[in-house]
Amino acid sequence: RGLILKLISILFFFLLSLSAIAQPAWLDIKKQSLELPNEVMQVWQENVFSSDKELWVVDNSLKFHLYLNQIGLSLKQNSIISKQMQRQSSGIETGYLFSFYEVPSQSSLRAYYFLDLNLLENFELQQIQKIYQYMANTIGLPLAINFKSENDLSQWLENLDLSSEGKNKLKGLVVQSINQKLLIPVTRFNWDLIPVSKKYELIQEQILKSHNNLEVFLNINTQNDIREIAKRFSGSLSFKEIEEYLLIKWQANSKLPLRVNLLEILPQFMQFSYAKFSKQGGPNCFNCAMNSSRQSAFNVEYSSKEELKKHLSRYYRPMGEFEMPQVGDLIIYTNSKKNPIHAANYLPFDLTFTKNGINKFSSYQIQDLGSVDALYSSFAKTNIKYYRLKNPASLHLNTQGKQNHCSSSAFID
Repeated sequence: RGLILKLISILFFFLLSLSAIAQPAWLDIKKQSLELPNEVMQVWQENVFSSDKELWVVDNSLKFHLYLNQIGLSLKQNSIISKQMQRQSSGIETGYLFSFYEVPSQSSLRAYYFLDLNLLENFELQQIQKIYQYMANTIGLPLAINFKSENDLSQWLENLDLSSEGKNKLKGLVVQSINQKLLIPVTRFNWDLIPVSKKYELIQEQILKSHNNLEVFLNINTQNDIREIAKRFSGSLSFKEIEEYLLIKWQANSKLPLRVNLLEILPQFMQFSYAKFSKQGGPNCFNCAMNSSRQSAFNVEYSSKEELKKHLSRYYRPMGEFEMPQVGDLIIYTNSKKNPIHAANYLPFDLTFTKNGINKFSSYQIQDLGSVDALYSSFAKTNIKYYRLKNPASLHLNTQGKQNHCSSSAFID
């Protein structure tokens, strides 16, 4: 009997995958081209770190403090740094300062140091350079300017519109990467010395790293198309509301096909967060998934795994093995310890709505579900489970562009 159930399960998911792959003629999916909005630059260019604190992330706190002794820091200096250490960063601090780093490690040895800039003024430049070198050799520098040779570095510094003191400060911070490249770490400590053009390049590079956004359009020719679209994309929203909304547009359209952006019939939070960037780091995948699914009065903020677990228990139910996923269902990725590491929302045709991490350079995106699976499987061995709202009856199609349930001030418009 167990073998039969297993075969049925395999057949079910095979048929599910086939339904995702087989795209109807009315569905048009394409990669969104990325143009860095001027508004994004205006918000981030002045101080992309959004704080007067600098964050150091180290692989092993004990090893790090021994290293600080080796490079000549006094006991007093070592003690000052030690007092700034946290084993786990809070949501707010994570949001402000963790923007350039990957998903925080669960390692008990990893440590986070949040240092006021005025503290760094008490250290010699060479000591700070050696600390950056330690980070480059272990966890790695999240943001840096690369140079192929000493000559390239010298020429770049020479062309900067900076005082001799500023140029010497940048030169004094140069480290070597593991593959022997020369790097100038870009941190809160030296951000004000980086030229505007280079800031633009660095921000664009960071955004491109996480940009996998898809644009989805519906090309409607017939009423049968409308019925099929409403059936596929209603989910927790009303089939009838979607059907009536599209039918009115179709009847008023003088030329076929009627081209509709999929966002118009998706849950409200997806509609107005899609392709946008948050002003600060911090709003994460858990927060995005719950907002998209419930459309309740969530703030756009950092949501912890404890908060996610609480809401899963209160508002959602685990889906049965043979239940077909619907628009808005939660997809929860857990590690081997059953702790959630990512959450996203299901969309038909092998798509998902996701915000990949707390990094503020990661926008709210529609992505290929397979690419999201691959991304989080690369961090750890993952298990995937689907959840559905216990009571979705209160959700309605937002056809007026209203933003009733969430402050838009959290996004860069």
